Amino acid sequence: MPVDRRPLLSLGAPLLWTAYVAAPIDGWGLLDGLPIRPLEAAVLAAVWWVWGSGGRLPGRAWAPLFLILLKLAGAPWLVPQGFDARYFANASWAPPHERSLEQPPGPLTRRDARLAFGWDAGGELPLHFFHDNSRFNVGTTAERQGLPFSIEWTGQWRVYEPGPVPFFAAGESLAATVLVDGVVVLEKPADAPDATVTAPVAAGWRALTVRVTAPRGRARAFEAGIVDTSGTRRPFGAGDVFPAAIDLAARARDAQVRLASRGIDLMAIVALAAGVLVTFITRIRAVAVPLWRVPRSRPAGADVLALVSLVALVDAWWFGWQIHGRVVLLLGGDDMLTYATLARDIVLNGWLMNGGQAPGTGEPFYYQPLYPYVLAVTHAVFGEDMFGIYLLQRLCLWITLLATWQVGARLFGARAGAATLGVAALFIAVALRPWAGVLLGEVVFIAFACLAVWALVVLARGGEGRAALAAGLAGGFATLSRSTLLPGWTLALPLVALARHRRALSVAPVAAVLVLLVSIVGLATARNWVVSGRFVPIASSFAVNFELGNPPPPALAAHDPRTHALMSWAPLDERTMRVLDGGWHAPGAFVSQLGRKALYTLGVFEPFLPGRGWSPLLVTTWLLACGGLLVAGRARPPVEWLLPATLALTHFAAVTLIFPHAHGDRLILPFYVLLLPYVGVAVAALRFPRYD
Repeated sequence: MPVDRRPLLSLGAPLLWTAYVAAPIDGWGLLDGLPIRPLEAAVLAAVWWVWGSGGRLPGRAWAPLFLILLKLAGAPWLVPQGFDARYFANASWAPPHERSLEQPPGPLTRRDARLAFGWDAGGELPLHFFHDNSRFNVGTTAERQGLPFSIEWTGQWRVYEPGPVPFFAAGESLAATVLVDGVVVLEKPADAPDATVTAPVAAGWRALTVRVTAPRGRARAFEAGIVDTSGTRRPFGAGDVFPAAIDLAARARDAQVRLASRGIDLMAIVALAAGVLVTFITRIRAVAVPLWRVPRSRPAGADVLALVSLVALVDAWWFGWQIHGRVVLLLGGDDMLTYATLARDIVLNGWLMNGGQAPGTGEPFYYQPLYPYVLAVTHAVFGEDMFGIYLLQRLCLWITLLATWQVGARLFGARAGAATLGVAALFIAVALRPWAGVLLGEVVFIAFACLAVWALVVLARGGEGRAALAAGLAGGFATLSRSTLLPGWTLALPLVALARHRRALSVAPVAAVLVLLVSIVGLATARNWVVSGRFVPIASSFAVNFELGNPPPPALAAHDPRTHALMSWAPLDERTMRVLDGGWHAPGAFVSQLGRKALYTLGVFEPFLPGRGWSPLLVTTWLLACGGLLVAGRARPPVEWLLPATLALTHFAAVTLIFPHAHGDRLILPFYVLLLPYVGVAVAALRFPRYD
């Protein structure tokens, strides 16, 4: 059967638009490339939504290609603007300066365009380098907020007319000094909110230096500049300050290219906005007319999906935009600070996550490995603040919703699918939504797991190469996110193979899924071997968590567990042996502890954590899921209907065996999300005698 290459060929236009927006040309218009800021993210979202929704991108492929050529042609005429900035994690400018994730290694921390931080003109002082638990792992919020810092900005300031110039500096809880040609013209003490001084300045290029120091570290806002003749404060920068002096002709060419490029980008943005509007109206009309009038070539479901995806993109962008430019200092001694530290290590020192050390001198992964890489990618693409990860994690909630809906609809019919969509929306809004703004990997794991189940259902029902590829990729990344999924594959893949066998289909795609899973999980194994010289399949934290979740009874007499014949031959570490030994000598206490953890996983928190009570939402969810399983089982559907339950129960067993409690209920939430299709069946059965 010939392959339809038209969808692949149509990728040219969105890819060229993406290349234009993402090409990093400092100073080019409104879309100057990596790192992607909120405006550029909105443009890219518009490009891909229009293309994915069947709309027409402005100019198709030739327009972005022409824009790319313009951007490359204008780049040599642009000159860097702003200040060379060096940030220090002390109050005295003592070297070395800190590194930024947005600046290559060198003599700078970053380049700041304007000295305007914390007000409407710009984000807060970018103190993201404090996300390093190897140096700044202080515990309390007050201690984290009070970490000292100092900054030095240097640049060449063009003064056109000599005479007295009114300088100003403003910022709470920091001291500031402004120097012109090495001479102090303004000093602001830390206990004064601002200071204004008039000093004579000669015309020409003047060496400008601005220093701030914050011994108590609480400052996040700062401005410095001059006061113009109208009394308006104008922060330094904005075309008046350059890292090095330039001739007037170069500055004029730079100004012309910047002005022209802004006009070009504005026209491109307007054209794309028009494309979004036209596509939106087309999809709305397609959904609004009676179904019999919808063209057969485009089912109404595709139009609904397009509209929902637009809502998802807008919601995720808005959620991320609210954190853009802010500095959120994570709590010391916490997993979130650890993940942020690991992500910085990846961006600054390479993908081995080894602190820049030589191979063979490090440690295997201790934490689940995927999330630090996800966080690192968002920093590399979207910049050093949390805009990127907030946007991505909010999108993961929508992906989870759509994947869960599709699983319910494909397994149990349209009515059960609609019910699944409703209950999934409610569950995600109540239970998962708060985790979208937390630097922990559960929402990413759940999204990958749900995508994997969706792809496996498609594969079981006759899908081929694309379904196998999607299942392998999503399943592999889900397993790297949370290795509790590993036991589930030993049951899920045979179920898919059995479903295909009963339909007289080849089981080769299932083998391809297995190969992909092993290959992706093997990336962690290979990294562990290269970095540490040890064979660790994914992460080394199992033994520690296993002991924390199953501490031996305190009354157990001290002895060497290796004397038992049962454990003398097994290559077990000491922590695992202590847990097994405790279970051997005190089985009642061990089983009782497992029972309390199982109740916690089922939403009854009180026996495991006194004072926590129980969760009506979680208990209702699994009770309805049990009812849905009974209803669906009575209908004798094909065997793939058990796929979500299989992965849910293996996750339940894994977290119960180790420990279900860490940062609240986040570890047990995947169990409930995977059960939602069965909840949809139960709800549909309550409404309709025949749910499908």
